[in-house]
Amino acid sequence: MVNEKMCTVCGYEMEEGPRDYNICPSCGTEFGIHDVNSSIEDLRKVWLASGPKWHSAAVPQPKDWNPQMALAELLTSQWPISVYYSDSVENIDAGGVTSSSTTIPGDRQPAHF
Repeated sequence: MVNEKMCTVCGYEMEEGPRDYNICPSCGTEFGIHDVNSSIEDLRKVWLASGPKWHSAAVPQPKDWNPQMALAELLTSQWPISVYYSDSVENIDAGGVTSSSTTIPGDRQPAHF
């Protein structure tokens, strides 16, 4: 499930969402300006290279702000995580919902590649 208010660069839930001329207080991306000539991936790299630091001086940084968790939630909402076991594959989406497909009976040990 995609959250329409989630910044596509850093995963912070914006008040108005990543639409033209809205600025994400977390990473500082101004949508409709910064994302015109740079990819979301390039903007993300610049933000991550900053520390990542809270951008906004006008919007206070939330006490529970965790940029790594916000980014992880964003990325797993786009690409669910698959955990491969020796006997099955478990897919985990952004909501934590899992689905499994068992292929071979046996112990559930993580597969080694």
